[in-house]
Amino acid sequence: MYSKRTFFEFISLADAELIHSQMIAWILSKDFQGFKDPVYCRKEILINFFGLKDPEDIVEISTESDSIDILIKLDNIVLCIENKLKSSQHSDQLNKYKNFIDSHYGDVERSFYYLTLIDEDSENQDWINKSFRDLLSVLNKLEKDEHIFKEREGFILKEYINTLEKLTGAIDLFLKEPKSMPNVFSEANLKKSQKRAIMDTKNELQLFIRENQLETLFQKLYFREVLKNLPPQRYYYINETRGDAILGIITIPERRLGNGKYFNFGLDFQRGTVKTFCVSTDYFGSNKNDLPQEILELFKNIQTQHPQFGYTKRVNSPISKALCSVSKPLNIMSFSEPSLGEIRHWWELSPKQFAELFMKEIELTNDLLNNYILIKTDEVLV
Repeated sequence: MYSKRTFFEFISLADAELIHSQMIAWILSKDFQGFKDPVYCRKEILINFFGLKDPEDIVEISTESDSIDILIKLDNIVLCIENKLKSSQHSDQLNKYKNFIDSHYGDVERSFYYLTLIDEDSENQDWINKSFRDLLSVLNKLEKDEHIFKEREGFILKEYINTLEKLTGAIDLFLKEPKSMPNVFSEANLKKSQKRAIMDTKNELQLFIRENQLETLFQKLYFREVLKNLPPQRYYYINETRGDAILGIITIPERRLGNGKYFNFGLDFQRGTVKTFCVSTDYFGSNKNDLPQEILELFKNIQTQHPQFGYTKRVNSPISKALCSVSKPLNIMSFSEPSLGEIRHWWELSPKQFAELFMKEIELTNDLLNNYILIKTDEVLV
């Protein structure tokens, strides 16, 4: 399946969000004549993908207009799509986009869709989660019902469908055995040119992941599987920096310190490292002086005064924002058992095993914060 590249792969655009936005817009536009019955097929997509009831035909469609990825206008409704094939939501952008649409199209009904490859949840409840697998399902149904011509547009659409099948199929294969794809965990922070210089595998799926730079996304998939094995919590999060995904939890939210400012305490994991942190609840609006000096001193002393928690690295002091943390390598030795074989890397753990280890770190962090840090903080910050 992965040995033969589709047209979109061959021109290195299978992972380009803009190309997917343009393809969706083209398929729904009146310029696209690849369907035997274009009006019927557009209506089927509006019903089965967007969930509209008996919609009118599309009046206008645009991409990359006022930072909106895809904007679809019907007579009585406007559909707004934020396409996040691989990237993550940031800077409150979904609220900003919704406010913009509301201000410009307040006289008609409006619907908002958050489109991702891995069916990622939107941080804004006004946005409906949609996946490229959902889109593939609708397009596959139209093809099976013989609504696609074997002509120019139809051939292009078939290549796009094949590309979606490979992208979604890669997810399924990876989730069957994450440890069989070591490049997902070792190459996420490399440039594409650096990845291409690595010739250590003939595995077609690994090469597909490498060529389409899916490593960070698939790390997030792994952490999503981990979350399924953790006790329900309100404050879990998955995000990324410098190409590697982060799994974290805020264990003590919105703690008001003696200077009157609010902070979150918790831990996160990235690239083999566990980090316990204290961060302003208004991180982007904070400055380093908002962090009480007493907190910073307590964090600096964790390594020497509380060696039982295993922290081996110096404290990360505030640079410009109110954040400090202390780090250590994740201890995977508890899973080096004869029945499991020798485990050398954290990603060789199953999501269930990793969840067990992560829970131990949560318990250790809560012990550290509640019994050593915050008690001392309450004594000096009054």
